[in-house]
Amino acid sequence: MGPTAQGGIPDTAEGQAEALPRRPRALIIEPDPDYRSVIAHVAVLAGCDPITSADMAGALVEIDGEGCDLVIIGVGPSGHPGAEALSQIRDAVQAPIILLDESYEEARTSFEAGVDQILPKPFVPGALIGAITSELRTAAPGSVLEVAKRIELEGVTFDAVRRRVVVGERSVGLTRREWELLTFLLGRANQYARAEELVTGAWGDQASVEQLRTYVTRLRRKLKPLRPPFDLISQPGLGYSLALAGLGADQATAN
Repeated sequence: MGPTAQGGIPDTAEGQAEALPRRPRALIIEPDPDYRSVIAHVAVLAGCDPITSADMAGALVEIDGEGCDLVIIGVGPSGHPGAEALSQIRDAVQAPIILLDESYEEARTSFEAGVDQILPKPFVPGALIGAITSELRTAAPGSVLEVAKRIELEGVTFDAVRRRVVVGERSVGLTRREWELLTFLLGRANQYARAEELVTGAWGDQASVEQLRTYVTRLRRKLKPLRPPFDLISQPGLGYSLALAGLGADQATAN
């Protein structure tokens, strides 16, 4: 081992201690303190730094200015938080959401509001660890932005680092699954992909055809205010396509 700085920390070539990589930040919203403690412990086992809150309002204060990489919401005795509250937290953090719920009665509402996974409550710790690592994994191999950090296409910038789509002065942030769906379609612009092919290519075995429809709806809703020069269209019997007028994805500039 080479010479060390005071305190025994090895020096880098510049004489500075190497910084450890930042651990993913998991925002945990759970009204029950015992459950909250257990979920936080599981998040640590999954490699995350937990940030805990008893309610949605407190959660937004906790992450103000710093953000997070994942949200875990436990449904308490007062019932399902509702679509509006879920959408609010989704818009605020732009991160995957895992919901722990005793019932699947509100599953459709949850998915449409932006939830990525629903696990039963009480939960199996191993299942929650698997869900966390699944949501934090890197981009799917089928993504056109697997290597490129940025693609510019007909006045649209696809920023893979921040998972944002930029058109002029307008921009929108996407969740990991929304981003993977968009970039998979971008890599096959003006070509149709059946639902099963799209799910497998974009997400592997991490989502279903039923969830695909929800993600398509969310993606269309987010992109609409940007007025981009493409449309996410669908045709019965053919599937889904990213329609670029008179242009193919091979004309994109990547870096």
